[in-house]
Amino acid sequence: ATVRPDKPMGYQAARNATCDDISQGSIGAGTGATVGKFAGEKQSMKGGIGSASIHLGNNIIIGALVVVNALGNIIDPETHQTIAGARNPEDGSFLDPMDVLKSIPASIQPALKNTTLAVIATNAALGKEDVTKIAQMAHDGFARAINPAHTQFDGDIIFMLAAESGPACNTLLAGTAAAETVAAAIARSVRIANQLES
Repeated sequence: ATVRPDKPMGYQAARNATCDDISQGSIGAGTGATVGKFAGEKQSMKGGIGSASIHLGNNIIIGALVVVNALGNIIDPETHQTIAGARNPEDGSFLDPMDVLKSIPASIQPALKNTTLAVIATNAALGKEDVTKIAQMAHDGFARAINPAHTQFDGDIIFMLAAESGPACNTLLAGTAAAETVAAAIARSVRIANQLES
């Protein structure tokens, strides 16, 4: 927590950029990330960094890179099952956030050590208003994959990048795809970090 990126690190990261598959899980910004902290640090599991992409046709790709260090549990957006988060110390089952939060006195507040950061990128040509709307819609991906999401104890943010020139893309389609991609990347981050997926 005492290490902060500086300009030389940013320069080196740009030099290391590649089109090859990237490492995911408990690496880079995902190192030390955890999820399911609403029941306390001891019950949490590893968070991490994950990516996903969707091909929309017409050579358009929407991709997401997400760093997951969330207060809430992580839900698989396809099965709607909890795949990482707060664990019951007695049997290892996942704790239900509502049950736990109902039992915590209002005077006790979780630590402000949580954030989920995402970058969405596309090769489609989009204007500033379109990019802003797509980033807003992509926050639905947080809500689909994190429970609870967008709490006052999470510093969540999504950035959106688009090409200056490229194929045209419908903003509604791109925003819908961005939300799905973000949710998939969140699930992937914890699957790899916890060795549920290679």
